[in-house]
Amino acid sequence: MRVALVENSGNLFGGGQHSFLQLLGAFSQAIEPLVVVPAWGSFADAAAQRARVVVVPMPSLRNSAPFGWIHAGIRLAAVFRRHGIELVHANGSRCMLYAGTVARLCGLPVVWHVRINDPDPALDWLLQRLASTVVVNSCFVAKRFPGFQTEVIPNGVDLALFRPRTPRPELAAELGLGPHERIVLNVARCVAFKGLDRFIEVARRVVRRMPMTRFLLAGEGPLLEELQRQAADLGDRILFLGARRDVPELMALADVVLFTSLEEPFGRVVIEAMAMGIPVVAFASGGVMETVLPGETGLLVDPDDLESMAEAVLGLLSSPVERRRLGEHGQRVARRDYDIRLHARRIEALYDRCR
Repeated sequence: MRVALVENSGNLFGGGQHSFLQLLGAFSQAIEPLVVVPAWGSFADAAAQRARVVVVPMPSLRNSAPFGWIHAGIRLAAVFRRHGIELVHANGSRCMLYAGTVARLCGLPVVWHVRINDPDPALDWLLQRLASTVVVNSCFVAKRFPGFQTEVIPNGVDLALFRPRTPRPELAAELGLGPHERIVLNVARCVAFKGLDRFIEVARRVVRRMPMTRFLLAGEGPLLEELQRQAADLGDRILFLGARRDVPELMALADVVLFTSLEEPFGRVVIEAMAMGIPVVAFASGGVMETVLPGETGLLVDPDDLESMAEAVLGLLSSPVERRRLGEHGQRVARRDYDIRLHARRIEALYDRCR
């Protein structure tokens, strides 16, 4: 089946795009993917290593003239016809408006993949009706569409990439980590809903009682400098690592993954940590409540109770046996429920039902 996978941006921004990339690499031979992006960038470059990529500019819906919309639609239709596309899969709202409208005019089924829970009242009603199927990554995101049928397919994780491994001593040395220090990691964009101010406050409480603990934050974003100022009193007990390409190696260094996001739609970092056998401490909020099994693969605490979160982290850091128990169970759950190959088969089955 020839499928056009249409993405909102040519650059990599968040977990939704990483999920789309991993799906692209996990399709069976029954799928012939064509990736359509509005511009070249880091996402397009990565996609080009897995499939053919075509650029079709898709102007902003709110800040451009109708002529630009029409021109984009004509170009998309030409791409679909030239490549013999049989189904369209749109990863986001802006590209869904373009791709969904054109797909309907061309008589093609279209899947709208929704990975965030923020409603768009101006568009959601229309996009639901353009879609043959709306697929969401969690039951939490499905609440965005009350009274509307959606298909819940959780994101997948590449188990070959995110697997237990021996920590690299040279990476620990590069980061200045001592052999007897405990490591707490978070991987997140520096934006408000990731709750990184809470990550810093939990770090303060933990370091006060267990000074040989280091907190690592991998990620960048508009709040990075503000977060660094907030954490100045922690000195070298917290490291801001910026964007990293070696997340599996960083996770291998970690004793605990501390995920402080609020109202997280899904939480890729959680299933990546589980796949690597790292226990997770997170807030009982959003889609994370569907992936973290409390007391089995990690610990969940009330979003308003930072002291309980600090206690949960301290308890795991003090108990290698409990860390191992939660980590091993997390691995089993990741293999059973979140293997990217299973995710791809579910998406392919969805394609078949749409035809």
